[in-house]
Amino acid sequence: MFVSRILPTVRSARQVIPDIDRSENLQAASDSQPAVPEQSPIIIGLGTGRCGTHSLVDLLNAQHQVRVTHEPRPILNWNPQAETHDVVARFQRRSKRHAGSITGEVAQYLLLYVPRLLDELPQAKAVVLKRPREQVARSYMRWIEKAYRDKRVDHWLEGATAQPHLWDSAYPRFEAADTFEAICKYWDWYYEHVEALVDAYPHRVRVWSTESALNDPQIQQQVLEWLGVREPQWRRVWSSATTPKIDAHVNGSPSYTFCIKTFEREPALWRCLTSIRRYVPHVPVVICDDSARPYAPRLAHEFSDLSIKVLTPGFDVGLSRGRNLAVEAVDTEFICQLDDDNFIVDETDIDGMLRVLVENGYDIVTGRFLESDGSIKGWEARFHIIDTVFYAQPSPPEKPIWPTNMGMNFLVARKSTLKQYPYCEQIKIGREHVDFYLSVFRAGGRVACYAPSLVGHCHMRLGRQYVSMRHGRDSDFDEIFMDRHGLSHAIMPLGHVICHMKNFKPLRPQNVAPSTFQQTKA
Repeated sequence: MFVSRILPTVRSARQVIPDIDRSENLQAASDSQPAVPEQSPIIIGLGTGRCGTHSLVDLLNAQHQVRVTHEPRPILNWNPQAETHDVVARFQRRSKRHAGSITGEVAQYLLLYVPRLLDELPQAKAVVLKRPREQVARSYMRWIEKAYRDKRVDHWLEGATAQPHLWDSAYPRFEAADTFEAICKYWDWYYEHVEALVDAYPHRVRVWSTESALNDPQIQQQVLEWLGVREPQWRRVWSSATTPKIDAHVNGSPSYTFCIKTFEREPALWRCLTSIRRYVPHVPVVICDDSARPYAPRLAHEFSDLSIKVLTPGFDVGLSRGRNLAVEAVDTEFICQLDDDNFIVDETDIDGMLRVLVENGYDIVTGRFLESDGSIKGWEARFHIIDTVFYAQPSPPEKPIWPTNMGMNFLVARKSTLKQYPYCEQIKIGREHVDFYLSVFRAGGRVACYAPSLVGHCHMRLGRQYVSMRHGRDSDFDEIFMDRHGLSHAIMPLGHVICHMKNFKPLRPQNVAPSTFQQTKA
């Protein structure tokens, strides 16, 4: 029997699912209706949010003939009685549009729609991801903090003073002392309903932990086969919850300074400094601000409890020169480099990165980005050079400590190392990233990625002037990069190819097939 039990702290209007016995209805339907042709499976993906549902969609869409969407518009009301859109028709239209494919939708707000969906779509199954309660609550709190400084959002706390938000109707509200407690109550409420769904539909609703479903090959195969995927393809999904950290938090961890270059992104810098104040307020900060009207001095005054040194070298000196100037202004032996749109999160493990750097003899150790949608991204690549052709071959980490030639611009290094390998100041932005790592590679420097250490990353809405200054000079900086390294062709990790035929030379005979490049130094 499917029983909807609403926690006492939820408003009575939210008691929206009646007590009904599904087994008799389903049996009667099966006895009275003729057999219908087999239809392609439909997937209903569930979870509280901040629990890996976006990664689940990536996993599903990597399979053959699977088309699953993540939280498509319009966003539905969490309460089916308050929703005007026909959710069943929404699933049916998608299935018809992609006939022959497995289709579906993954969204936390589908929870109370599941009984009707399963009753009217016999080919549908519901897969539920479950991440630990405290991890979900902390992740949501981080998401709230990503909002602009003058914006308050709160979808869960009854009576909270907050600005109207697109997602307010997608969550129930709870009486609680604060937002964190309200999110924990939301988690309890959500999986109480999930348990009732499993009892009512034991063969059509299943729950897996986020860790096992997204990272364990055998469990992942079980999930995909149960959902009707033929010949499942394994896909690694890195997450801080499943990547073990090394024992890095010991007495005597090296002291370091944050180096941050900022340009025309005051809200991003404010968010970055807020995260530093919350997590590591004792760490000094050097900020280089080359905006038209520098705002870093004002923010340094606002964050006067932090040790902040501000450099204002003039308008548009460029990312490369700004980073070099910040390095020069550091007083500690070690540096942690951040972009202004980065921010510290629970999974940020700078001590671990420093430990890897010192104990393993690396020159640079990078971390990875935790994106605002919950995905984890990196630019890890191995470099190969044959004559004038440069290839940056993607090399995502397969172990916590992963030797590489290129990583993210979230990195730790000694000050002396970054002075030895300065950024090319002719390349103000864009190719400064690959130019920096290629210079380190050619000089024999050692780079590694410490995969468990994540830093938050949230893209900003940028004005036309900023976009023009950032991307309008790409071809000029590409030419400088290619000339500096004598390259005719550069194949970047995402497949983009840069050509500069002025440097072209016929390839000399090779002893290996082109698909098995040997790592060489220019």
